[in-house]
Amino acid sequence: MKHILIYILLSLLASNLYSQEFSIYGSVTDENKEPLIGATIQVNDSFGVSTNINGNFNLVLNESKYIRADSLNIKIRHIGYEELDTTLLNQGENIFINAQLKISQNVLPNIIVNSDLPKSIFNKEMNLLDFIIADGELVTLWLNNKTKNISTYSQSGFLLESESIDKSFNLLHKSFGKRVYAIGKENCVELDFDSGINKTRSYPRSKFENLIEKCVLLYNGHYIFKEYSNHNKRVTYFTYPNPSTPKKIAEVYDEKAYKAARSYYKNMIRRYNRTIANLEENNIAYGIGQTNKIKNGKWNGDLLDLIVSNELHELVSYYLSVESKKIETYEFIFDEKLLIFDLVNFKIHVLDNNLNKMYSLNLEDKNIWKNSLVIIQDDTNSNLYLINKKRALFSIEINKDKVQLQSISQLDNTFGLVSKFLIHNNSLYFLSRNTHNHLAKLNTYKIK
Repeated sequence: MKHILIYILLSLLASNLYSQEFSIYGSVTDENKEPLIGATIQVNDSFGVSTNINGNFNLVLNESKYIRADSLNIKIRHIGYEELDTTLLNQGENIFINAQLKISQNVLPNIIVNSDLPKSIFNKEMNLLDFIIADGELVTLWLNNKTKNISTYSQSGFLLESESIDKSFNLLHKSFGKRVYAIGKENCVELDFDSGINKTRSYPRSKFENLIEKCVLLYNGHYIFKEYSNHNKRVTYFTYPNPSTPKKIAEVYDEKAYKAARSYYKNMIRRYNRTIANLEENNIAYGIGQTNKIKNGKWNGDLLDLIVSNELHELVSYYLSVESKKIETYEFIFDEKLLIFDLVNFKIHVLDNNLNKMYSLNLEDKNIWKNSLVIIQDDTNSNLYLINKKRALFSIEINKDKVQLQSISQLDNTFGLVSKFLIHNNSLYFLSRNTHNHLAKLNTYKIK
């Protein structure tokens, strides 16, 4: 395959040759240095990961076929962008990559919706970026060359409406109140589908993150908010009995993971202080030292502003992609109760209509829960499901004193890299990307 010329920065970290494992990590951006969410990084056409919301990734290689290989073939892909295909010498050391991808001039086929059999319902020439289901219709965000579009389809694949949207929008979000938002780096817009596709309100991204996104449920007249803190290792659920006083109703905390993240963070700040204090020794490669942003040992600005040297680029990238990863919790209304799935302690916390904790249920099959990819609820009948990292689909059966997992099916591995799972009216919808030609597909599987 033709190699794509892009800027790529490699920094090899000290480690022993043929150690037990090493990492390929870093960030992927576009030509404007905006992070690319969901870009795939693949090694030797098999093992891979995707970038997070900050465009960062960390791929740990611990199998002998990678550790002892003389070279590693790296492919970096994102829908609508030219592919990076390059080969690196393997020195058994960590590899840091900072990649900038160019927009592709060709439209990649196809969006394909499959039923429980591999049957195409519709086939459009699009680069699918995201989708949701609203009022029984498929709402898609897609890229056509340099133009982004919002389109709605019936569940049988019939195009209903289509409207162009600013290219800064990369994600779709449906709130608990079933409102639909297109999310960009600086702003978000609320969308209305009553008569065509209309942009009704615009908000700063900060308002979306601090208010709309944090409000996760409306339960028995209570607005339930969810907030992360302590390097994303503490989750607090709260409500507002009155407008000015929040009331905590539940909390999940991974203290061990918090201490590890805090230690890494402090080391990153110390490294920054030493770098800007000793210019001749460390030589700031880019950026401007801003010590005024450090107060009480914490950085009060954008973490990316810490990057004033190649070493700090590596440290910040690893922190954002690994150390600050959010702990897993899920919340649902089920059987007229509020359930909080706590995958740190392997429990389900059950709250009553007044938001008082009634009891907790133990999650017995810890290996399955620990390797869960997502827990989701059918938005039409409230049934709960788990999909694990091996793509096995389970139904979750809950009674007063026991939680059971019932195996339903195994998703075919030929779907490639999968993401964004939704369940509507007993049908599972998910995105998949072909690892070779990166076709964007929207698939559906009928749950029986």
